[in-house]
Amino acid sequence: MDFSTLREKKEAKENQARDIIVDDLYIGINPYIVKHFLQNETESKIILLEKSININDFRFRGPTKYRGMDEGALEADGEKTFKPYFYKDGGFRSFGGRSKPQVLKDGEVFYKSFGIDIDVAQFYESPIEEVQHRVKGCVQENIITDIELGEDLSIIQCSNGDSYKVKNLYWGNSLPELIELTNNKSIFPSTIMEGMDLLKGPSKFVME
Repeated sequence: MDFSTLREKKEAKENQARDIIVDDLYIGINPYIVKHFLQNETESKIILLEKSININDFRFRGPTKYRGMDEGALEADGEKTFKPYFYKDGGFRSFGGRSKPQVLKDGEVFYKSFGIDIDVAQFYESPIEEVQHRVKGCVQENIITDIELGEDLSIIQCSNGDSYKVKNLYWGNSLPELIELTNNKSIFPSTIMEGMDLLKGPSKFVME
């Protein structure tokens, strides 16, 4: 076996690694991240994702719908309003009925509130296809391996050797994911670290 060829390939790969400096880096994608990105007037900005975007990334799904708003106002717009339900004994049940849900924990009371189906075009103030077109050119695909958070500069390392040096980091994924990837975990308050198991919670169940 010609090990010199393998060494040359490895060196070529290392030489291809990029050191990217950007003011604002957005990691992950959801409607709120996208809207903030579009309203951000900074020219130096990137959205970093692990896979290619598709039109569904710009829509609201599952528990991301607005909740906890004024229920009277929501009921007045019945076509876009959704009553909350819980699942028990093989079926979906209404809150306040004879079937009782499990006791809700702190932070779960919003599940009893009415939901509202958001008009994405109204939310973005543009057709969703136009939003996707505007964002697509600013997306880079990479797999993050670790993060070093700093007050003035954060460094994001990727599996292909690329590194991003950023002034402002906007995180669009879950908090447990951020903590898992962060090297200097001491930057997070102890109260958050102690509640990590609770924060992870069960996997999302999204019905479409």
